[in-house]
Parts: sequence; C-alpha cells; structure tokens
Amino acid sequence: MEKVNASQESPKNSGKIENQDGVVPEHDDHDNAACADTYNISAHPDESDHLGEDLVLIRGDAIGDTLYSARFVLSTLLKLTKVEKELAENEGFENDLCSVWDMTIEEDVVQLLLEHNVLELFAHSINITDDKRLVEILVGILGNMCNFKSARDSLIENTTLVQTLLDLTNCSDSLTLLQLTRLFSVVLIHADREIALRWYRHICLYPDFAKNITFILSNSINEQLLRQTMETLNAILAKFAIIEPNQNNSGLDNGDETEAANILPTFPEIFVKEDLIKATTEAFLALLPRKDNSDPQENL
Repeated sequence: MEKVNASQESPKNSGKIENQDGVVPEHDDHDNAACADTYNISAHPDESDHLGEDLVLIRGDAIGDTLYSARFVLSTLLKLTKVEKELAENEGFENDLCSVWDMTIEEDVVQLLLEHNVLELFAHSINITDDKRLVEILVGILGNMCNFKSARDSLIENTTLVQTLLDLTNCSDSLTLLQLTRLFSVVLIHADREIALRWYRHICLYPDFAKNITFILSNSINEQLLRQTMETLNAILAKFAIIEPNQNNSGLDNGDETEAANILPTFPEIFVKEDLIKATTEAFLALLPRKDNSDPQENL
C-alpha cells in the first residue's frame, strides 16, 4: 500500500473546470506556493528595546507554539459565514482561505478550528454553495485536518458532514474530487477496526459511492486524480474486505423485519462488481508509460 500524502499545500489559482460529455476533465497545473499568514518582524540594531515588546504582542495572538495568528483564522471563518459571491470575484478572501489551508499542517491550528465548530460550518457552506473553487478549498482543509486523530474522531461523529462528503463523489469537478479522495484515503488508512466499521455503515447508507468511484476510474483523464482514486480504493480494500458488518446479527430471527432491516450488505455485494473491476483495470492501463514517449526518463 502506498503511503498517503500526509498534507497538501493549497493551489492558489485553480483553473475553471467544466463537465463535458459526462467526462471528468483534466485541470491545469497549479502553483503550489504556500500563502500562510505569519508575522514579519523587522529588527533594527537601534530598536532592540522594542523587539521584546513585539514578541510579547505576537505570542499573545499566536496559535499554540506556532506564529500563526488566531485572529486571522477566526476572522476568515467569520467571512465564510457571510460570503455572497464566488471566489473568482474575491481574490483576497480566496488567498485568506488558502492561508488557512496551508496552516492546517499544524496540529495547534487544527485544534483551534475544531474548538470553533468548523466541521458544522464547512458542512453548511458546502451544501449551500455552487462555487467549485470554494468547495475544493474547504475539502482540502478537511483533508489536511484529518491527518490528526482529533479531527478524524470529530469527523466520524458528524453524520451531516460525512453524508455531505459522500454526496460530493457525484460531482464533476476534478479538483474537488482529488481533495475528496485524498481525504478518504487518510481517514481509512488511519482507521482502526471500529472506526472502519462506522465508515462502512455510512457508505452502505449511500449506495452510489461505489458507482461514483467506478465512474471516476472509467472517465477521468486526470492522471493525478486516477492515482489518488486508486489509492483510495486500495485503502477501502485493506479496511473493508476483512469487516464482518453483521457479526452481531448472526442469530437474528428472519421474521423480525425491524432487525432484518439493519443487516448491512457485505463487502462483495458493494465492491466486488464487474464494472468496478473493469474500471480499475482501465485506470491502471491509462497510467502505464506510453511506448511512443520519446523521453527515456518519462518511460522509466
């Protein structure tokens, strides 16, 4: 199993993605420059007395052991509750969100976000917006947050957000799907047996999940998305194939309709499907080096 990319910096200028003929399109390359908000201290030899005062002021607003500004993060979240136009028309706010995205490689920042109910805020924002770039950034932030156990534990308890994320597998935006499949890889690879079973139950309540994964593998021309989706599928196989979802219901009376309704489909019933196997094979072949490639290094 490949090791999951633990965190990802925010791409600042995503190209507009449109759905054409039901095919998940490829996106332009992004500049991955970090845009984290930090304080810049200018210390002059003749102002050493003021340096200590500056440090005290900075530490008073710092998040944990970082130099990131708590005031900046909270003000950005407040703006999110009041956003009225797409990020393409609000470059400053987009940059602020990218800064928060980059900050979430720090556990102290993630803890601050959790303390201010960011999961509920993100679930609401994703559900009410049609802005693909905004959704991509929010899912990217969640993906970074899920590198930390506290965020993964909070996420699995938030049924609304989990359902929202599963619904997003049906979207046509390749950039959002890339961040979404990365998030699923992270949470599943780190999941113990109990948490994996809870994710399995959520997926069983959203029967289109496997179908949507199949569609991505069959139709995407974005190699990065194909690789990440296959990594997610690998995590699914590793965690779900050994799950016995109805172990506690083995002694059910078949006449008990209420209990029978709680019986979950087995792993083969969901994922061992001819179309999913075919789609995985097609994606694998699409990722093989091209024989007509004149660059030996690329072929390697």
